Amino acid sequence: MKHDLDDVARRLISDPVRFKMSMAKHFLEKIPKKMPESDIKRMALEADIDSFLFFASSVIDVVKREINNEFELFDQENVFYIHGIRKKLADSGKQKKVKKIIADYFSTPSKKQTAKSNINTRQSSLWRLQILRNKATHGYILRSRDRESLKIVYTIRHHGQHGGLQFCFEEDVRNPQKYFGGIFSDLSCFVRKTRKLVLPKKNA
Repeated sequence: MKHDLDDVARRLISDPVRFKMSMAKHFLEKIPKKMPESDIKRMALEADIDSFLFFASSVIDVVKREINNEFELFDQENVFYIHGIRKKLADSGKQKKVKKIIADYFSTPSKKQTAKSNINTRQSSLWRLQILRNKATHGYILRSRDRESLKIVYTIRHHGQHGGLQFCFEEDVRNPQKYFGGIFSDLSCFVRKTRKLVLPKKNA
């Protein structure tokens, strides 16, 4: 049994994406389906959400470097972002396919043309993951006055020729595990689809 566990650990450690995905899943499973009532359990929820977001967003960091290593878009020593990669990718061949995959998960939400109050959040799950990671880094996800649900406010800023546009939307999360589980599912799909096109290089 010990040898079996060692083999599993060895396979996970040999691939940083698989390791970080397994850790994200570990903390996801600790997130409850209902908002806890006691402050101690809410503190534990905050810690588990923070840990989930850390490992889940770290997966994106590894995959984006694999994309960069494949296509040599940026100097490896530079800091680059997923949207920078998307802009640099060509509109043909394998690069176009990777570009489409990024758009399917990292698109910034926009207001629908049919109703100004309607927010189109389709294809934005991993955009939200990154925003949530930033929120956790600079403060708290939970707010003390919210007891029955997890209220998450997202702010979108668009910059165009005629100045900037800013709007917000709020998600009222009553089942935290389901909400973050959806993000994890999309992250798994993003990794699987990308790695079909971009093979990770050893010692990259």
